[in-house]
Amino acid sequence: MIGAYRFEQDRVPRDEFDIRLRALRDAMDRKGCKAMLVYGDTREHSDLAYFTNFIPRSRWALALLPREGDARLLVSMSSRDMPAQRLMTWIPEVLSAWNWESGFDPWLAGLGAEAADLGTVRFDLMRPPLLQSLEKSLGNRFHLIAADDEIAARPTRPR
Repeated sequence: MIGAYRFEQDRVPRDEFDIRLRALRDAMDRKGCKAMLVYGDTREHSDLAYFTNFIPRSRWALALLPREGDARLLVSMSSRDMPAQRLMTWIPEVLSAWNWESGFDPWLAGLGAEAADLGTVRFDLMRPPLLQSLEKSLGNRFHLIAADDEIAARPTRPR
């Protein structure tokens, strides 16, 4: 296990993430995206941790960071583990993705029903069955656009 077990605001203050998200929203504007989906797993989670302070303890996690509105985090762990997982991030809505095969619809519902582009970060790491399930839930409502190049030049050190 690596990383903190809770969000330590004395080490990385909450407003640091506002700065990071501002840069991410600028990338959304350049790409014409309504939101960014940032993926991370136990092997590679640097971008996910950079924007959410969350490090997956097992399997994977996916952050939905909209241009406007509340961020959400989907974690591939049982609901029994959610109280502990919620302590690791500034994002208030952390949901269990234990049954991700049933679809991402409830998780995506906050983005609305109109067609939109969603930027993706580190989807190259995602296993094909998970990506297929996500794409099935997206249907024709959302289109995925790789945005890894847009955030590659981000600063890597906190202020």
